[in-house]
Amino acid sequence: MDFELGKIFIKKKLFKKALIIFNDILKKDHNNVRAIFQIGKIYYESNDLNQSIVYFKKCNEIQPKNSNIIFNLALALQGTGKINEAKEKYNELIKINPNDIKSYYGLYSLGIENITNELYEKLKKIIINKNTSIFEKSLINFIFSKIEKKKKNYENEINYLNLFHKQCYESNLLFNTKILFQKIIKI
Repeated sequence: MDFELGKIFIKKKLFKKALIIFNDILKKDHNNVRAIFQIGKIYYESNDLNQSIVYFKKCNEIQPKNSNIIFNLALALQGTGKINEAKEKYNELIKINPNDIKSYYGLYSLGIENITNELYEKLKKIIINKNTSIFEKSLINFIFSKIEKKKKNYENEINYLNLFHKQCYESNLLFNTKILFQKIIKI
């Protein structure tokens, strides 16, 4: 119960109360990765990225292949300007799960030059995979548009951007329809 209450406090931005709960959990189990992770999130949300990194790194030591931990660590590293370390983490995530689109997008956000030919080829395979969501396809098309822009193929860039916008719209429409349907069902 305490753990869930701590998460509720985080959602309500009651970070001091949440910290008390998660620190109490750590007093009983100093390697409780879930509590350590939540403290990392609190510091991230409080814009204390350096402290966030400390906690996410501790989580990563305990669970080195946890993609959620690595992704949050990459975001915090990126936010503090530790670009090379963030790049390493995004690449690590892609090795763990080559279909993790948000990691490719993270690399793109560090600079389009980080999307190598090898990664570009992986993205071309992912976009035609039937299990790739519309939203993920939209992000891939956005990345493709920036690759085309770098090549100065502006017509292709616009075509990819149009696909990105269309798929983004469709993805949001599906999501909003699902939420609306769930609300109707509850009534």
